[in-house]
Amino acid sequence: AGVTFVRSVDDRLGLSANIAALLPDSRNPLLIKHSILDLFRQRIYSIIAGYEDTNDAKRLRGDPALKLAIGRNPFDPKQDLGSQASLCRFEHRITAESLALMKMTFYENWLEHRATPKRLILDADSTWDPTHGAQQLTFFNGHYNSYGYHPLLVFDAETADLLVAHLRPGNVGASEGIVPLLEGMVLGIRAKWPGVSILFRADAGFATPELYEWCEANGVDYVIGIGINKVLEKRSADSLAAAKGEYLAGSLPKDEVAKVFQEFQYRAKSWKKQRRIIAKPEFGALGSNQPYVVTNLTGMTPRDLYSFYCERGRSENMIKNLKNALAADRLSCSDFLPNAFRLILHAVAYQICLTLTAAVKTVTGELWQFDTLRLRLIKVAGLLVERSRQIIMHMPIAYPYARLWAKM
Repeated sequence: AGVTFVRSVDDRLGLSANIAALLPDSRNPLLIKHSILDLFRQRIYSIIAGYEDTNDAKRLRGDPALKLAIGRNPFDPKQDLGSQASLCRFEHRITAESLALMKMTFYENWLEHRATPKRLILDADSTWDPTHGAQQLTFFNGHYNSYGYHPLLVFDAETADLLVAHLRPGNVGASEGIVPLLEGMVLGIRAKWPGVSILFRADAGFATPELYEWCEANGVDYVIGIGINKVLEKRSADSLAAAKGEYLAGSLPKDEVAKVFQEFQYRAKSWKKQRRIIAKPEFGALGSNQPYVVTNLTGMTPRDLYSFYCERGRSENMIKNLKNALAADRLSCSDFLPNAFRLILHAVAYQICLTLTAAVKTVTGELWQFDTLRLRLIKVAGLLVERSRQIIMHMPIAYPYARLWAKM
């Protein structure tokens, strides 16, 4: 029954209406039973409710609450929702042009609703989507030791909003395509907020000279992880020895790791100039570890700057919400473009759930994961009763979140 108030959030964001309008529709208007918008909402709301596959439509197309949320009469079987076949044809209507417009519209929707930030931090990350079958552009990736796709995601670090959900073939590197995407995002941000500083943050998969140079040329700050090599290892050898000595001295609490923070200037052979490197050699029960960060930031101590870099770990939780709670890795179409469209569908579901969790936090002070949101507020039994002029929904007497549900 909770899916019924998902519609009000969707209407407020305007995501479904704006994005669905971009999908081409060559059907005869006189023969249409399900509009593109209805099919779009059916897929989105089903994903939010935990039914991420089009096969689920066979059981759900007559569900009264889902029909009510989409705007159909819940008691009229002639107004049942789209079948699995209808949804499959719907996903295959996507074109490269409409997909590009959808990505742009998704990003512009964030720009429209985002409050003016003091500083905008963009957290980028790649994730892995294993595939099972002969799907188009699925390739073997040695890093993940499996066949799959390699999506690129960009989040607003402060609000957890998803800005970019870009599906890529499985054989590309983590940073593939980030510079043109970042260029488009920065252009939109500065058009709306000319004076707001922008910072790009990512792990070592994005450590490329092309990205450093673009950020420096366009006034974008960056903090990016960088992999170890013999030169960096040699430069931080003394700090590692100090960390090892501190740990072996036995003065640290049990299970504590000794850490030493260091900074120095470094220039790799492929770089045109020296750049600031932050090193954090550490030693503990499992031995040594030597992570590094490259940055163009100034004015922060090595410890503070590395701690700031580690805050990007929050994006891992965002990806968990997207992949685990909303099953965004369920990209099982045989063709690549429909799978890229599916990723956009899951991204829209993510934004709706993020808005719902923000409302829950306003009411309760608690920050819920998306699967918690679904279990407590969405997947709730309800009894719909039709009257002459209204539809009444009865909730279970024993439902422990009834008061919160009403406030939502």
